[in-house]
Amino acid sequence: MRFSAGNCALRQLKSGHRAGHDAMLLAAATAARPGDRVADFGAGVGAAGLALAKRVAGIDLVLVEIDATLAALARQNASANAIAADVVVLDFGG
Repeated sequence: MRFSAGNCALRQLKSGHRAGHDAMLLAAATAARPGDRVADFGAGVGAAGLALAKRVAGIDLVLVEIDATLAALARQNASANAIAADVVVLDFGG
């Protein structure tokens, strides 16, 4: 699936939550400048944060997710799109 006017390719799971227009609207509405640190909490596969990084080059992107499978996909998506991003998996130890 391609997002951000075809500039960002994303892999995501076939079932469960799927990235869509909401992530693209969030990326479009986020005021960020090169050099800003941007944290995407509940990043899923990284759709919103990665689309923002494509729109605003040079941000310091952190993708935060509690689901290790989705975080792994976010990491793969960042790499596939040549975007530097720290992907953090939160573990509440429950």
